[in-house]
Amino acid sequence: VWELVEKKHDLTRLIKELKNVEDLDKLFSKLLSFSNTNIAAEQKINYILVLKKTILTSRKIFKILQECNVKTKLLKEINNILSSNTLPTIIKLIDKNINEDCIWATSHVELQKQRIYAVKSGSNGLLKASREVYKSITNEILEEVKKLNNDYDIEIDYGYDGKRGFYLKLKKTADLDMDHLPIILIHKVLKKAYVECSTIELVKANVRLKETLHQILNYSEQTIDSTLKEIKMENMSPLFMVAEAIAMLDLLCSFASRAVKHGYCKPTFSRMLHIKEGKHPVLENYISPFISNDIVSIKDSSNFHIITGCNASGKSVYLKQVALLCIMAQIGSFVPAQSG
Repeated sequence: VWELVEKKHDLTRLIKELKNVEDLDKLFSKLLSFSNTNIAAEQKINYILVLKKTILTSRKIFKILQECNVKTKLLKEINNILSSNTLPTIIKLIDKNINEDCIWATSHVELQKQRIYAVKSGSNGLLKASREVYKSITNEILEEVKKLNNDYDIEIDYGYDGKRGFYLKLKKTADLDMDHLPIILIHKVLKKAYVECSTIELVKANVRLKETLHQILNYSEQTIDSTLKEIKMENMSPLFMVAEAIAMLDLLCSFASRAVKHGYCKPTFSRMLHIKEGKHPVLENYISPFISNDIVSIKDSSNFHIITGCNASGKSVYLKQVALLCIMAQIGSFVPAQSG
Protein backbone atom coordinates (compact mmCIF):
# COMPACT_ATOMS: atom_id res chain seq x y z
CA VAL A 1 0.00 0.00 0.00
CA TRP A 2 2.87 2.35 0.87
CA GLU A 3 4.41 1.85 -2.58
CA LEU A 4 1.10 2.64 -4.30
CA VAL A 5 0.61 5.74 -2.13
CA GLU A 6 4.09 6.94 -3.14
CA LYS A 7 3.31 6.40 -6.85
CA LYS A 8 0.10 8.43 -7.10
CA HIS A 9 0.14 8.72 -10.92
CA ASP A 10 0.46 4.95 -11.37
CA LEU A 11 -2.23 4.41 -8.72
CA THR A 12 -4.65 6.58 -10.73
CA ARG A 13 -3.89 4.60 -13.90
CA LEU A 14 -4.42 1.27 -12.12
CA ILE A 15 -7.75 2.36 -10.63
CA LYS A 16 -8.93 3.52 -14.07
CA GLU A 17 -8.20 0.09 -15.58
CA LEU A 18 -9.63 -1.84 -12.61
CA LYS A 19 -12.98 -0.11 -13.15
CA ASN A 20 -13.25 -1.98 -16.48
CA VAL A 21 -12.89 -5.43 -14.89
CA GLU A 22 -16.05 -7.55 -14.60
CA ASP A 23 -16.95 -10.08 -11.87
CA LEU A 24 -14.24 -12.61 -12.77
CA ASP A 25 -15.31 -15.43 -10.44
CA LYS A 26 -18.81 -15.35 -11.93
CA LEU A 27 -17.43 -15.20 -15.48
CA PHE A 28 -15.00 -18.10 -15.04
CA SER A 29 -17.66 -20.19 -13.29
CA LYS A 30 -19.90 -19.66 -16.31
CA LEU A 31 -17.10 -20.86 -18.58
CA LEU A 32 -16.81 -24.04 -16.54
CA SER A 33 -20.55 -24.75 -16.67
CA PHE A 34 -21.22 -24.11 -20.37
CA SER A 35 -21.46 -27.80 -21.24
CA ASN A 36 -23.86 -28.52 -18.34
CA THR A 37 -26.29 -25.61 -18.67
CA ASN A 38 -28.64 -24.37 -21.38
CA ILE A 39 -27.25 -20.96 -22.33
CA ALA A 40 -28.41 -18.98 -25.38
CA ALA A 41 -25.88 -18.63 -28.21
CA GLU A 42 -25.78 -14.81 -27.99
CA GLN A 43 -25.04 -15.00 -24.26
CA LYS A 44 -22.16 -17.38 -24.96
CA ILE A 45 -20.77 -14.79 -27.36
CA ASN A 46 -21.22 -12.10 -24.70
CA TYR A 47 -19.26 -14.18 -22.16
CA ILE A 48 -16.46 -14.72 -24.68
CA LEU A 49 -16.32 -10.97 -25.35
CA VAL A 50 -16.23 -10.15 -21.63
CA LEU A 51 -13.43 -12.69 -21.20
CA LYS A 52 -11.47 -11.02 -24.00
CA LYS A 53 -12.07 -7.55 -22.54
CA THR A 54 -10.95 -8.76 -19.11
CA ILE A 55 -7.75 -10.32 -20.45
CA LEU A 56 -6.88 -7.18 -22.44
CA THR A 57 -7.45 -5.10 -19.29
CA SER A 58 -5.24 -7.51 -17.31
CA ARG A 59 -2.47 -7.03 -19.87
CA LYS A 60 -2.79 -3.24 -19.51
CA ILE A 61 -2.52 -3.56 -15.71
CA PHE A 62 0.53 -5.79 -16.17
CA LYS A 63 2.20 -3.12 -18.35
CA ILE A 64 1.47 -0.40 -15.75
CA LEU A 65 3.05 -2.53 -13.00
CA GLN A 66 6.04 -3.17 -15.27
CA GLU A 67 6.47 0.52 -16.02
CA CYS A 68 6.33 1.58 -12.36
CA ASN A 69 8.91 -1.11 -11.48
CA VAL A 70 7.20 -2.49 -8.38
CA LYS A 71 9.44 -3.39 -5.45
CA THR A 72 7.22 -5.04 -2.82
CA LYS A 73 6.85 -8.82 -2.77
CA LEU A 74 3.04 -8.86 -3.06
CA LEU A 75 2.94 -6.50 -6.07
CA LYS A 76 5.71 -8.50 -7.74
CA GLU A 77 3.70 -11.71 -7.27
CA ILE A 78 0.61 -10.04 -8.79
CA ASN A 79 2.77 -8.87 -11.69
CA ASN A 80 4.11 -12.39 -12.24
CA ILE A 81 0.60 -13.90 -12.36
CA LEU A 82 -0.59 -11.27 -14.86
CA SER A 83 2.45 -11.97 -17.06
CA SER A 84 1.17 -15.52 -17.73
CA ASN A 85 1.57 -16.69 -21.34
CA THR A 86 -1.90 -18.23 -21.08
CA LEU A 87 -3.61 -14.84 -21.50
CA PRO A 88 -2.26 -14.02 -25.01
CA THR A 89 -3.02 -17.64 -26.02
CA ILE A 90 -6.70 -17.21 -25.07
CA ILE A 91 -6.87 -13.92 -27.01
CA LYS A 92 -5.56 -15.72 -30.11
CA LEU A 93 -8.15 -18.49 -29.69
CA ILE A 94 -10.94 -15.93 -29.47
CA ASP A 95 -9.69 -13.79 -32.38
CA LYS A 96 -9.34 -16.90 -34.55
CA ASN A 97 -13.13 -17.38 -34.64
CA ILE A 98 -14.74 -14.15 -33.34
CA ASN A 99 -14.57 -10.84 -35.23
CA GLU A 100 -12.24 -8.35 -33.54
CA ASP A 101 -14.72 -5.44 -33.77
CA CYS A 102 -17.51 -7.38 -32.02
CA ILE A 103 -18.52 -5.72 -28.72
CA TRP A 104 -20.58 -6.55 -25.62
CA ALA A 105 -24.26 -6.20 -26.60
CA THR A 106 -27.26 -5.12 -24.50
CA SER A 107 -29.97 -3.68 -26.80
CA HIS A 108 -32.13 -5.78 -29.17
CA VAL A 109 -30.45 -4.31 -32.26
CA GLU A 110 -26.92 -4.87 -30.95
CA LEU A 111 -27.77 -8.43 -29.87
CA GLN A 112 -29.23 -9.15 -33.30
CA LYS A 113 -26.12 -7.88 -35.10
CA GLN A 114 -23.94 -9.83 -32.72
CA ARG A 115 -25.88 -13.07 -33.26
CA ILE A 116 -25.40 -12.73 -37.01
CA TYR A 117 -21.93 -11.30 -37.46
CA ALA A 118 -19.89 -12.17 -34.33
CA VAL A 119 -18.41 -15.40 -35.72
CA LYS A 120 -15.97 -15.07 -38.62
CA SER A 121 -17.30 -16.31 -41.96
CA GLY A 122 -14.23 -18.45 -42.65
CA SER A 123 -15.00 -20.74 -39.71
CA ASN A 124 -18.01 -22.27 -41.53
CA GLY A 125 -18.64 -22.27 -45.29
CA LEU A 126 -22.46 -22.24 -44.99
CA LEU A 127 -22.40 -19.28 -42.59
CA LYS A 128 -21.48 -16.76 -45.31
CA ALA A 129 -24.30 -17.96 -47.61
CA SER A 130 -26.88 -17.70 -44.80
CA ARG A 131 -25.71 -14.17 -44.00
CA GLU A 132 -26.14 -13.14 -47.63
CA VAL A 133 -29.73 -14.44 -47.57
CA TYR A 134 -30.37 -12.57 -44.30
CA LYS A 135 -28.96 -9.36 -45.77
CA SER A 136 -31.13 -9.75 -48.89
CA ILE A 137 -34.34 -10.20 -46.83
CA THR A 138 -33.45 -7.21 -44.64
CA ASN A 139 -32.99 -5.05 -47.76
CA GLU A 140 -36.40 -6.22 -49.00
CA ILE A 141 -37.97 -5.06 -45.73
CA LEU A 142 -36.30 -1.64 -45.95
CA GLU A 143 -37.51 -1.27 -49.55
CA GLU A 144 -41.04 -2.20 -48.43
CA VAL A 145 -40.95 0.57 -45.78
CA LYS A 146 -39.68 3.06 -48.37
CA LYS A 147 -42.43 2.02 -50.82
CA LEU A 148 -45.15 2.49 -48.15
CA ASN A 149 -43.86 6.01 -47.45
CA ASN A 150 -44.05 6.91 -51.14
CA ASP A 151 -47.39 5.22 -51.89
CA TYR A 152 -49.41 6.56 -48.97
CA ASP A 153 -47.59 9.83 -48.20
CA ILE A 154 -47.31 8.91 -44.50
CA GLU A 155 -44.17 9.20 -42.40
CA ILE A 156 -43.52 5.53 -41.57
CA ASP A 157 -40.48 4.32 -39.64
CA TYR A 158 -39.56 0.78 -38.59
CA GLY A 159 -38.42 -0.94 -35.40
CA TYR A 160 -37.20 -4.35 -34.36
CA ASP A 161 -37.57 -6.64 -31.34
CA GLY A 162 -36.67 -10.27 -30.72
CA LYS A 163 -40.23 -11.66 -30.77
CA ARG A 164 -41.95 -9.80 -33.60
CA GLY A 165 -38.98 -9.07 -35.82
CA PHE A 166 -39.38 -5.89 -37.91
CA TYR A 167 -42.52 -3.77 -37.47
CA LEU A 168 -43.78 -0.37 -38.65
CA LYS A 169 -44.01 2.80 -36.52
CA LEU A 170 -46.26 5.77 -37.23
CA LYS A 171 -45.66 8.82 -35.06
CA LYS A 172 -48.80 10.03 -33.28
CA THR A 173 -49.69 13.53 -34.46
CA ALA A 174 -52.81 15.70 -34.55
CA ASP A 175 -53.24 14.89 -38.26
CA LEU A 176 -53.08 11.11 -37.80
CA ASP A 177 -56.56 9.59 -38.05
CA MET A 178 -56.62 6.01 -36.74
CA ASP A 179 -59.92 5.27 -38.53
CA HIS A 180 -58.61 6.22 -41.95
CA LEU A 181 -55.22 4.52 -42.03
CA PRO A 182 -54.41 2.52 -45.20
CA ILE A 183 -56.16 -0.87 -45.20
CA ILE A 184 -52.84 -2.56 -45.95
CA LEU A 185 -51.70 -1.84 -42.35
CA ILE A 186 -52.57 -4.68 -39.95
CA HIS A 187 -51.94 -5.62 -36.28
CA LYS A 188 -52.24 -1.99 -35.18
CA VAL A 189 -51.15 -1.33 -31.57
CA LEU A 190 -51.49 2.10 -29.94
CA LYS A 191 -48.43 3.16 -27.92
CA LYS A 192 -47.62 6.36 -26.05
CA ALA A 193 -45.85 8.16 -28.91
CA TYR A 194 -46.32 5.77 -31.85
CA VAL A 195 -48.80 3.52 -33.58
CA GLU A 196 -47.11 0.18 -34.22
CA CYS A 197 -48.37 -2.02 -37.05
CA SER A 198 -47.32 -4.36 -39.84
CA THR A 199 -48.29 -5.56 -43.35
CA ILE A 200 -48.84 -9.01 -44.87
CA GLU A 201 -45.59 -8.69 -46.85
CA LEU A 202 -43.68 -7.68 -43.72
CA VAL A 203 -45.06 -10.64 -41.76
CA LYS A 204 -43.98 -13.03 -44.55
CA ALA A 205 -40.51 -11.45 -44.67
CA ASN A 206 -40.17 -11.81 -40.89
CA VAL A 207 -40.96 -15.55 -41.12
CA ARG A 208 -38.23 -16.03 -43.75
CA LEU A 209 -35.88 -13.86 -41.72
CA LYS A 210 -36.48 -15.94 -38.59
CA GLU A 211 -35.74 -19.20 -40.43
CA THR A 212 -32.51 -17.77 -41.86
CA LEU A 213 -31.50 -16.44 -38.45
CA HIS A 214 -32.06 -19.90 -36.95
CA GLN A 215 -29.66 -21.38 -39.53
CA ILE A 216 -27.04 -18.69 -38.80
CA LEU A 217 -27.31 -19.36 -35.06
CA ASN A 218 -26.84 -23.11 -35.55
CA TYR A 219 -23.70 -22.61 -37.64
CA SER A 220 -22.35 -19.93 -35.25
CA GLU A 221 -23.03 -21.94 -32.10
CA GLN A 222 -20.92 -24.86 -33.36
CA THR A 223 -17.93 -22.52 -33.70
CA ILE A 224 -18.62 -20.84 -30.34
CA ASP A 225 -18.81 -24.18 -28.50
CA SER A 226 -15.56 -25.40 -30.03
CA THR A 227 -13.86 -22.11 -29.05
CA LEU A 228 -15.10 -22.45 -25.46
CA LYS A 229 -13.87 -26.04 -25.26
CA GLU A 230 -10.40 -24.96 -26.43
CA ILE A 231 -10.32 -22.20 -23.81
CA LYS A 232 -11.46 -24.54 -21.02
CA MET A 233 -9.04 -27.40 -21.73
CA GLU A 234 -5.90 -26.14 -19.99
CA ASN A 235 -6.54 -22.50 -19.21
CA MET A 236 -8.97 -22.41 -16.28
CA SER A 237 -6.41 -22.71 -13.49
CA PRO A 238 -4.35 -19.68 -14.69
CA LEU A 239 -7.58 -17.70 -15.19
CA PHE A 240 -8.66 -18.23 -11.57
CA MET A 241 -5.16 -17.16 -10.46
CA VAL A 242 -5.60 -13.98 -12.52
CA ALA A 243 -8.96 -13.40 -10.77
CA GLU A 244 -7.26 -13.69 -7.36
CA ALA A 245 -4.43 -11.37 -8.41
CA ILE A 246 -6.84 -8.72 -9.75
CA ALA A 247 -8.95 -8.96 -6.58
CA MET A 248 -5.89 -8.46 -4.35
CA LEU A 249 -4.65 -5.53 -6.46
CA ASP A 250 -8.12 -3.97 -6.31
CA LEU A 251 -8.05 -4.21 -2.51
CA LEU A 252 -4.57 -2.66 -2.28
CA CYS A 253 -5.54 0.16 -4.65
CA SER A 254 -8.66 0.83 -2.56
CA PHE A 255 -6.53 1.11 0.59
CA ALA A 256 -4.02 3.38 -1.17
CA SER A 257 -6.69 5.57 -2.77
CA ARG A 258 -8.42 6.07 0.58
CA ALA A 259 -5.11 6.92 2.25
CA VAL A 260 -4.24 9.53 -0.40
CA LYS A 261 -7.72 11.08 -0.43
CA HIS A 262 -8.07 11.47 3.35
CA GLY A 263 -4.44 11.87 4.41
CA TYR A 264 -4.19 8.62 6.41
CA CYS A 265 -0.88 7.73 8.05
CA LYS A 266 1.20 4.59 7.69
CA PRO A 267 0.87 2.57 10.94
CA THR A 268 3.88 1.16 12.81
CA PHE A 269 3.83 -1.99 14.94
CA SER A 270 5.40 -2.25 18.41
CA ARG A 271 4.72 -3.67 21.88
CA MET A 272 2.58 -0.64 22.77
CA LEU A 273 -0.58 0.96 21.34
CA HIS A 274 -0.07 4.67 20.66
CA ILE A 275 -2.51 6.51 18.39
CA LYS A 276 -2.24 10.29 18.03
CA GLU A 277 -5.26 12.26 16.74
CA GLY A 278 -7.11 9.14 15.65
CA LYS A 279 -10.50 9.41 13.95
CA HIS A 280 -13.38 7.03 13.29
CA PRO A 281 -12.93 5.91 9.63
CA VAL A 282 -16.65 6.19 8.82
CA LEU A 283 -18.11 8.87 11.09
CA GLU A 284 -15.41 11.43 10.29
CA ASN A 285 -17.04 11.74 6.85
CA TYR A 286 -20.47 12.57 8.30
CA ILE A 287 -19.68 14.65 11.39
CA SER A 288 -18.05 18.05 10.95
CA PRO A 289 -15.93 18.91 12.77
CA PHE A 290 -14.99 15.43 14.02
CA ILE A 291 -12.91 15.67 17.23
CA SER A 292 -9.81 13.48 17.01
CA ASN A 293 -8.65 11.47 20.05
CA ASP A 294 -5.40 10.03 21.37
CA ILE A 295 -4.79 6.74 23.14
CA VAL A 296 -1.72 5.27 24.79
CA SER A 297 -1.79 1.70 26.05
CA ILE A 298 1.38 0.04 27.37
CA LYS A 299 1.52 -3.56 28.52
CA ASP A 300 1.71 -3.94 32.35
CA SER A 301 1.43 -0.17 32.74
CA SER A 302 -1.70 1.30 31.13
CA ASN A 303 -3.43 -1.57 29.39
CA PHE A 304 -6.67 -0.90 31.28
CA HIS A 305 -8.64 2.34 30.78
CA ILE A 306 -11.81 3.70 32.38
CA ILE A 307 -13.78 6.00 30.08
CA THR A 308 -16.34 8.33 31.61
CA GLY A 309 -18.66 10.97 30.19
CA CYS A 310 -22.29 11.98 29.87
CA ASN A 311 -24.78 10.27 27.57
CA ALA A 312 -24.11 10.67 23.83
CA SER A 313 -20.68 12.18 24.47
CA GLY A 314 -18.88 9.68 22.20
CA LYS A 315 -17.65 6.94 24.54
CA SER A 316 -18.83 4.08 22.31
CA VAL A 317 -17.50 5.80 19.19
CA TYR A 318 -14.11 6.16 20.89
CA LEU A 319 -14.01 2.44 21.83
CA LYS A 320 -15.06 1.35 18.33
CA GLN A 321 -12.61 3.78 16.77
CA VAL A 322 -9.62 2.23 18.58
CA ALA A 323 -10.69 -1.29 17.57
CA LEU A 324 -11.32 -0.31 13.93
CA LEU A 325 -7.96 1.44 13.60
CA CYS A 326 -6.17 -1.63 14.98
CA ILE A 327 -8.03 -3.89 12.51
CA MET A 328 -7.29 -1.55 9.60
CA ALA A 329 -3.60 -1.60 10.44
CA GLN A 330 -3.56 -5.41 10.73
CA ILE A 331 -5.15 -5.94 7.28
CA GLY A 332 -2.59 -3.66 5.62
CA SER A 333 -4.45 -0.36 5.40
CA PHE A 334 -3.29 3.09 6.41
CA VAL A 335 -5.22 4.59 9.36
CA PRO A 336 -7.00 7.94 9.92
CA ALA A 337 -4.57 9.42 12.45
CA GLN A 338 -1.58 11.72 12.65
CA SER A 339 0.54 8.79 13.81
CA GLY A 340 -0.07 5.33 15.16
